[in-house]
Parts: sequence; C-alpha cells; structure tokens
Amino acid sequence: MAGTLIYRLQVDHVYQRRFGQAELAEALKSSHWYIVTRRPSVRIVEGSAALDDQILTVDLTTGNDLESPRSVHTLGLDFGQFESLTDFRTYAHGAYFSVEVDGRLAHGDAWALASLLSNADTELAAQEVLYVGEAFGKNGSSNVWRRVRAHEKLQQIYEDHADFDCDIFVAPLSLERRAWTSGDHIDDDDSGPSVEQYYQHFANEQGGICKASVDLIEHSLISYFTPHYNERLTQWRQETPTKSMRLMRDAGFRLIQVHLSGWWGLARFHSTAVPSRFRSHLISQDLPLAPRPPAFRGAAAEQLGNWQHIAMMVHEGQDLLEEAAARTGVTIRVFGECAPTLRTPPGVLLPAVPPLAEDTRAARDALRADVAERREEYRRATAPTMHPGKSTYDPETGTIAFGARPDGTVERRRLHDPSTGKVNSTVVFGDARTGQSNHLRVLLVEALMTGLFVPAIADVAAKGELREWFGANEENGFFVEGVNESVKLLEALCRVIDYRTAARNYRKLSREVPAILLGVDNADALVHNERGASLIGRILTEGGAVGIGAVLVLDDITTFEGNPELMRNLVTADYKASYTPYGRSVLRYLDAKYGLARSRTWGEDDTPLFVVHQDEDNAVLGFAVAWLDAGADEASAKGWAVENLRQLRGVPIDQWRQVNEDPGSWWTVDIQRTRWFLRRHHDVWLLVKAETNMPGLGGPELIEWAEGQIEARYEVELGQWRIGPGTGTAGTAVFYIEANGEIISKDQSGSIKRRIAGLY
Repeated sequence: MAGTLIYRLQVDHVYQRRFGQAELAEALKSSHWYIVTRRPSVRIVEGSAALDDQILTVDLTTGNDLESPRSVHTLGLDFGQFESLTDFRTYAHGAYFSVEVDGRLAHGDAWALASLLSNADTELAAQEVLYVGEAFGKNGSSNVWRRVRAHEKLQQIYEDHADFDCDIFVAPLSLERRAWTSGDHIDDDDSGPSVEQYYQHFANEQGGICKASVDLIEHSLISYFTPHYNERLTQWRQETPTKSMRLMRDAGFRLIQVHLSGWWGLARFHSTAVPSRFRSHLISQDLPLAPRPPAFRGAAAEQLGNWQHIAMMVHEGQDLLEEAAARTGVTIRVFGECAPTLRTPPGVLLPAVPPLAEDTRAARDALRADVAERREEYRRATAPTMHPGKSTYDPETGTIAFGARPDGTVERRRLHDPSTGKVNSTVVFGDARTGQSNHLRVLLVEALMTGLFVPAIADVAAKGELREWFGANEENGFFVEGVNESVKLLEALCRVIDYRTAARNYRKLSREVPAILLGVDNADALVHNERGASLIGRILTEGGAVGIGAVLVLDDITTFEGNPELMRNLVTADYKASYTPYGRSVLRYLDAKYGLARSRTWGEDDTPLFVVHQDEDNAVLGFAVAWLDAGADEASAKGWAVENLRQLRGVPIDQWRQVNEDPGSWWTVDIQRTRWFLRRHHDVWLLVKAETNMPGLGGPELIEWAEGQIEARYEVELGQWRIGPGTGTAGTAVFYIEANGEIISKDQSGSIKRRIAGLY
C-alpha cells in the first residue's frame, strides 16, 4: 500500500468587513488559505436587545435567499454562568454588535451572533462558498491578512453583489494538524512513502508545512466545492497532474485527506457541488495508477483495500465526522479588547434595516420565559444537596435522604446494611467548587446524627473549612490536617480493622460498637502518596465488613490510572459520584476497565449485545449476531458465518480478509456495503455486524462515542459496560454492553421507528 497525507484545517474566524486593527492581522498571521462566501444579509433590529437576568434576547432580520423578502428571528441565550452582561450596542445599521461580558467586550458581525444564538442553525449558519484561495510566499512569509487587503477577485465579488441583499464574508483557514500514514485505501504491493521526501517537500521538523502541501490543500478545497469564482484547479485530474500532485506520487503517497473542521464553529459551508450544509467536511483525493472511470473530485479507486480505517474513512468519514460535529456546541471568536474601527470595503453599501411591521414582544417574552425555565431545571439538577437540618435516617433501611430526582422523587443513599452491618463507601470526584465537598459534609453530618457513627476527618489540603464542623475539640484524634497526619489516621483505622477482624466483635452498628465513617477532602495528594494509597485501598475493600466506611473526595480520578491496583480498589466503592460535565462517561469507563470483568463472550440467553473492539489505531462498534463454539476450526467457522449471513441478509458477501495483524479477526462486506466481522475469542467464535468505526479513541471518550452512536441509531436502555474476552492479540481490548429489554431502530431522521424482529 502507498501512503496517505492527512491535514486538518480550522476556521480562524468568519468576518464580513476588513478591520484595521493590529490584533486581527496578528490573529491571521498563520492562515495560508481562505474562503470567500456569501449568505442572505443578517441585521440586528436596533433597540430589540434585552439583557435582563443575564438572558440575552434580540430580534434579527434575514432574507430567506438572495432576493426574497426579509424575515424576523427572535433568538436568545442564557449567560447565567457569567456575573454581568451589559451595554449591548449595534453599529452600521445593525450589521455589527458589541456587548460587555464580565467587563470584557465581545463583538462581531450580526451573522455571527445569529449563528451563536441559534446553535449554528442549518439556515442561519449557511455560508455559500464563492472562492477559495491561498496565501503562501517565500518561506511561508505571506498570509491571508496581506492577501485579502488588495485582492482583485474579492473586490469583483463585492461589486457583483452590490445590488443583492447579501453579505460577503472572508474565512481564513489555518493548519490545525498534519500527519502521514504508510497505508492508504488500496491493497497492493506499492513500495510505500518516503519519509525523506515527505520532510523535503511537504512538511518540516518543526510542525509546519511546505509549499506543496499548501497547493494540494487549496486544490482539494477548490475541486471539492468547485466555487463559481475559481477558474483554475476546479478538477482533480490524475491524468494531468500538477507539480504538487507529481511530488506527492513520487514520494510514495497516493491519497490525500483534508478535513475542514467545523467542530465548535459557526459556519456551515456549502456550494452548488456540495449542497449539504455540513459543519465538517472530509475531502479525499487520490492518485491511483488506472482510475476507471476518471474522477475529477473525490477518490477514483473502484476497489477498497483491506480493513484499514483510512479505507473506511474514504467512504464513511464524512458521515462519522458530521455526526461528531453535530454533538458539539458553538464558539464565537473575537479579536482584541475593543471593538475595531469599521472599514467598509469600497463599493459596498450597508442600508438601514427597515422598521418591523410586526410586534415581536410576545415572542421575546416567551423565549425569555423558556430560557429561564431551562436555567432553573439545570440549577435544580446540579444544585448542591441541601440538608433539612434534622436527621433523615431510616434505621429499617439504613438510608438517608440525599437529594431529589427531576420528577421530585426523593433519592435515598444507604449508609449501612441493617441486616449485615456492612458500612458503605463513596468516591466523589470533580471540578473544584461544584459540590463535591458539600457531598462529603452531608454524608458525615447524617452519619453523626444517627448516633451510630464516629466521623474520622482528614482535611488533606488543610484548608480549615471542615474544622468548625468536626474539629472544634483540639484533642479530637479523629480530625487531622495535612498528608502526614492523614496517613497516621489511616494507619489507626487499619489497626481497628485488624482488631475487629481478629476479635470478631462487630456484628451490627450499635452505640457500644459504633461504625466509623472516614471523610477525606481534597484527597489527591494523599492518594498520590504510596503509603496513603495502600491504606485507602484496605479501608475500601476490607473496612465495610467490620463497620468502617469512607467518603473520598478527589479532583481528577483519571490521574491515578498509572496505579491499576488502586483504581480497582476505588471502583469497589458502593457509590461513585462525578461533578464534571462528562462524569457519566468517566464512571462507566472506570467501572468497565477496573471493575468486575466479563467472563464470557455471549451466553445461551441471546441477550442483545453491543461490542466495541479497540486496538491501537481503531475502534469498531458492532452488534453481536451469532456465536459458535470455539472448538471449530477456521474453515468451519467461516462457512458457518457465511450461512448465517445468507439467512440474515440473503445477499452474497465478499471474501474474508484478516484484520490488520490480528490472527483471530477477519472481516467481509456484503453487496449492500454492510461490514461483518468474525472473531475467535477464547470461548466462542463471534459474528458481529459493524455499526461504525472511529480511529484514535480511548478511555472515557470511547464510551461517550459508542453510547452516542448507539443512541443515534436505536431507542434502547443500556446496561453496564464491561471489558471481556477478545482474540488475545496484544494492544486490543473488547468492551461489551447488553441491552435491557427491547431495541427499537430509528431511521435517519429519528422520527420513524421499527422494532427489531429477531436479529435483523
């Protein structure tokens, strides 16, 4: 196989007018490509903005297309996470805005505000690509800022649109990432790429790129969008390659992939050739030896190679990246501390926005009420647990009241099991000042009020915040501060574990033999201490049975993954709580990796099962279809799999191919381009229908991605992730998750569903 050149571009900004500020020039100094776009003009209705209660609402007018009448959009956004939101102003008849957020000035075009407030709505965020250009002088000295200041083509575009109700924008692009691989999308005996020529013609050791890369990226963008104002490079012609294309092939590279990343971006670029208004665009261009028929945009190769993520990205990469981009938010980029002086390009008129014929006050009031209601729902869901000031302990269940669910149902937390006397432990982690220390205090106060617990407090960071609660008595040996004293307290508790285990004098909680609840705030430094980590592990795994539990508060639990034994001890905690935005994924990943492993691949009950096979390069999400006893040989297993696919799909399949270097994995594809995997685990042969794949994922991101993909395709209640049997190849792991009950498949819109009958 030959090599692949990989580039990811980011949109530095999308701006309508050229400003004379030095900050803008500085921000664009690394931009070597730019896109000129148009869209129906957007204007802010002057005087319509309201900022009360940290909620911004505003009316914006826009045309539905370049010549149709203008329409009104009432949009809003909650700025409740900021302390102040003041002084909203408009400029140039509503074409530009500024607003102070916590004393700092944010500013931009009216279109940018519309896209931000609408979360990059398909219509409002749309930008039609008119021209693509590059700016790259000797040694990379040129950039977009210098290029567009005196650009005849840009000036022509402004003049051609002077009589249309539209805005012209410039979007500078810069290199976010560049890489190369020794494989591509065609399976043959090509000698592969030359590293020496790569660094001679395409990149430098410092992370930058050379002129050939800039030219190839520009060519890829132009042939992909085929903009109206570009006259050259509008086709990717393998039979008449440019100089940079010849350098690419001579260096052993046959495929180039350019990812125009729209994650967190405001713009959805499109053109006549690319009508879909994506936030992310993946462009693949190749140089196969004999393309049939010739392709002037996109990959020309007719036959995909072996199972490589590069090959699959050629066909499915756009869908994968767009799905991921659709789940991100948007970010508005601004330059400088002060709003720049407007400098209108010559010949461009900015007419005033006509007065509104309709009264939008009702729409604004309804929008503000909706934003306020969603803010309150979020506040209730994330608010620290409030304590009623008296004990909520129920001796029959050993539980206390601990918050409420969104439906108002009181959630209860078990302090101990009344039937066995076992005391529960809790691990809490998350960002500072988000409620984890309050979580600790509520549990300790409730335990103290039962009269059956003695609190033992370790304030590792010695902040003093817990002293007034639990350390008023200076002679109290169960309240300590600092790492060294905390280690001594842990040693004392482990001696109690030894004594109670040997004496067997602990049966259930009583005032005569009370339980002990260890509370450790800001525990990271203590857990990083080798002795402290060992003692905490003993308390979590051995203490509960003899009446000693723990509540451990950490900032970042993932920093301890270098100590697998400690992580296995931490996940044994009866309760684990996260105060981070992606805490659920982190918890499910930690439970899967360090908790009880799955002992078998699949059982006789045929419970619906999703699997993720992960290696060093790729993660494949699939649905388990059938299994065969592991004693069958390879030929029998492949024949069995073919028969299963014939019954399930009724279509022929391609030949089986080995997956990379894994001797226990094969893949094939049927005539409908569905991919199937056959893997030999230690207990069974497993046949899997591939749902999707994503390279380079691991950890909590892997779990978040897999669950997002499942939820996008099905309505299903998922169980718990577990790591389980695989093919035994080094560097691979298999994550399993079962479905609880019925699975309902969604169509692409998510509106029409069908129940899955049988397997498929």
